[in-house]
Amino acid sequence: MAQDQVSNSPNAQAGLLAQRLRSPRQLRTELQSLVVKELLGPRGGPVEEFDERPRDRYLIGMLAAKNKLIPAAEMDALAEDGEASGEDGATDDTPPAADSLFPSSIGLTCTVDGQAEQLLVTARWRRYLGEKSETLTTEKGNPAVVWKRYPKGNIARKVPLAEGDLAAPVLDPNQPEVYLQGQVRRLEDDWIVSLFW
Repeated sequence: MAQDQVSNSPNAQAGLLAQRLRSPRQLRTELQSLVVKELLGPRGGPVEEFDERPRDRYLIGMLAAKNKLIPAAEMDALAEDGEASGEDGATDDTPPAADSLFPSSIGLTCTVDGQAEQLLVTARWRRYLGEKSETLTTEKGNPAVVWKRYPKGNIARKVPLAEGDLAAPVLDPNQPEVYLQGQVRRLEDDWIVSLFW
């Protein structure tokens, strides 16, 4: 009986609550992870399947093959009906009159210590392919057609630091159309390295 009284005491309950609460750092890390999964993916884990188009599911991080056009008819306009009010307010944005090119590369520029002789670069990306699901079915019991996520890249490549354009090594032999490009320049005692794929 005394044991029950101790565990139900306000001090004991406050101690249990304190153990369950997360620190601000833990909350910030969890929030960051949730935002990345929501905007970039994967929401459904490393091997996910879903029935909506990947570009409708994720807002950022999407690249396409070179010279991939987006038809103007597929571009959205916000508040098109003009009846929005308050925070939603009408917008002046309208879809472009002409087709647009879809982004086909991503890159970065950084400064590297001038004593370094090479960089180790690892590019990772995911490719979504439409195919029949191994787990999801239609109402009739047939395999559902879904978008399935496949990891790509994740192979380290050495980049020698010498002035000039880089050779274009393939980043994943299973997807040879994705390759590393870039340029290395000297700036005083450091290297300026620009890489994109």
